[in-house]
Amino acid sequence: MLTINSKVVMGLGAEPCTSDGCTRPLCPGDRIVQIAAGNCYNGHITPAWTSKDQIIGEWHYECFREFPLDAQATPYICQTCGQPIAHGDAVHCAFVGYKAPSGQFRPECRGHYLYMVRHVRH
Repeated sequence: MLTINSKVVMGLGAEPCTSDGCTRPLCPGDRIVQIAAGNCYNGHITPAWTSKDQIIGEWHYECFREFPLDAQATPYICQTCGQPIAHGDAVHCAFVGYKAPSGQFRPECRGHYLYMVRHVRH
């Protein structure tokens, strides 16, 4: 990271925190909240996503203020409509984990919970 005239300039591979008030980059090993789009499949803790384009946002854990982080284990229930998330359903979901090294886009050590899960149709 480089600072010029009090402005943070991201280094190669560094990504900004989605929080409006944060100027720190997200670095590998930082505890983060990631919101992404993907599909839920029975037997898998986290939804599947295959592209960095499916990431909606990433925040430092301490910067996240979008909504309360309420852990939910499988079977998942949509927090908007209250209906179960079925095998193959497209969802938006939030994870808490650690920023992975450059070139990887899934947070590491995500655990066994989602902190928000909603059908994409909502």
